[in-house]
Amino acid sequence: MAKTTLYLLLLVALSGCSPSPNAARVADTVVSKASTSPMSEEQATAYIYNGGYRDIKGLIRDDGGAWHGQATKGGRTTRVTVDREGAVTSG
Repeated sequence: MAKTTLYLLLLVALSGCSPSPNAARVADTVVSKASTSPMSEEQATAYIYNGGYRDIKGLIRDDGGAWHGQATKGGRTTRVTVDREGAVTSG
């Protein structure tokens, strides 16, 4: 969460705007709410695609909010998982 807060503050700094005194608190709130919201299938697909996988199919969300399916990378089809934080694992 701290990296995201720093990133948001950096964007404000680079934009030439002055952040309000509570900008970090607002950024933390936005990140916190985003991380507690369930990830959509489209978001999970984007994470998998950005991980270098193609031909993504069969995505199903489990009770914990992680997505599971199949995808192809380097010509090999494998099972993939995207956790609630967006980390993609295969195997």
